Amino acid sequence: MIRSSLARDLRRAALLTIAFSLGTFSPLGAQTATHALAPSGRASTMIEITKQTPRDTPPSQRPVPLRVSIDYGQPHLRGRDVLPLMPLDTAWRTGANSATGLTTDVDLVIGGTKIPKGTYTLFTIRSKSGTKLIVNKQVGQWGTQYDAAQDLARIEMRTRRVTEPLDALQIALAPAATGLKGVLRIVWGTVVLEVDWEAKP
Repeated sequence: MIRSSLARDLRRAALLTIAFSLGTFSPLGAQTATHALAPSGRASTMIEITKQTPRDTPPSQRPVPLRVSIDYGQPHLRGRDVLPLMPLDTAWRTGANSATGLTTDVDLVIGGTKIPKGTYTLFTIRSKSGTKLIVNKQVGQWGTQYDAAQDLARIEMRTRRVTEPLDALQIALAPAATGLKGVLRIVWGTVVLEVDWEAKP
């Protein structure tokens, strides 16, 4: 069933810890994905990349995990149709209230586009030809304050539909089974937007 498959993917993004071997990291390192809802109606999704160290390494000498996180307001449909809330040819805040933020301690490649480590704002823009993820350099603004001159990149996303709607917007950094990579997934109503990501520590 489509809904159970989608729910399983979202649980996997929230709970999965997998082993990886890439770059300067040990084969016994770990990539951990979490998803949390804040009392204020803000939600977050985060990947932690941890370098494996010998068991006798004192805690004070263990490296700090590298993190990739997305923080967003979580609107609810409450019986509404999702598409009018994501109008064509208009930058959408991809959340609610304050702008959706991406913070990364590592360089990323999202949909084939390099995103240097740092802090950004995420928007999406839907058109008849598809949907793009906008990575914007302006940060800390209200979600409706969009300045196209600050765009770092516009990245094509894959779009699919599900039959049963998800009431609350959910964004997930879903890890792949191997490597420092996965899928950035945005789900709201019957719309699922996806783009591949890869960390480059």
